[in-house]
Amino acid sequence: MAIIKHRFIHSREDFFRLLDECLERVSDFEQKEPAYPVWRLFRIELEEMKQWTEAGRTPAVEERQSIMMGRIITREFEPAPTVEIQHLTGRLTELQFYFKHWKDDDAWNSMDDTDMSTYFPL
Repeated sequence: MAIIKHRFIHSREDFFRLLDECLERVSDFEQKEPAYPVWRLFRIELEEMKQWTEAGRTPAVEERQSIMMGRIITREFEPAPTVEIQHLTGRLTELQFYFKHWKDDDAWNSMDDTDMSTYFPL
């Protein structure tokens, strides 16, 4: 049974494509709303994710755990004020989940609902 994390990312290549796409979209929002600090924070975290994964580098556990955009999305955008922001936050959430667990393509694609207790213990 496939879990929702597979909506946008099925491989490392997808991760990097989506990372670039989200970085561009967040930067656009930041330019439109420079006084809103969330866009700057998202941009910084996306840039860190990009830096920490460049040239095939595996991000350190501490780096993977330092990304907080999922918590901020829940606080600031639940519910999302527009469909555009809803689409963006869905992608950002998946990026963070993928980055946090940083599995190879085979391991990522073999995960299913039974694996969730490993990531979200009761």
